[in-house]
Amino acid sequence: MALRATGPGLALVASSGLVWGAAIGCCLQSWAATAGDAWHRRAKAIALAVLLLMAGVILASQATLLGNTRAFAAGWDANHSKILALSAAGEAHIEVDPVPHAPHMTIYACTADYYGVASITVREE
Repeated sequence: MALRATGPGLALVASSGLVWGAAIGCCLQSWAATAGDAWHRRAKAIALAVLLLMAGVILASQATLLGNTRAFAAGWDANHSKILALSAAGEAHIEVDPVPHAPHMTIYACTADYYGVASITVREE
């Protein structure tokens, strides 16, 4: 099953940025409450700007991360299907394609036991 980023998921991530922005804005507003009325209005505007900026930064970074996760999940799903098909055909040594956005790791050494095959190696690009 492939991982999919949906609108509600992205909205939830952005709302976490809104919470942090609101917290920082409230701190700024309470700090400026002792100042005059003009400064108080400016503090509210700055708090709103901080809130929107943090939400935008978090949303942008999470959208990039979700795109990378989507590519990783698609590559992993393709390799999973390939491993299942080849192990069902009796192959003992299976070579899979590299998974996008995955560090070079020895995870396939552990998964060979899971799939019941002798070895799983990553094909060099």
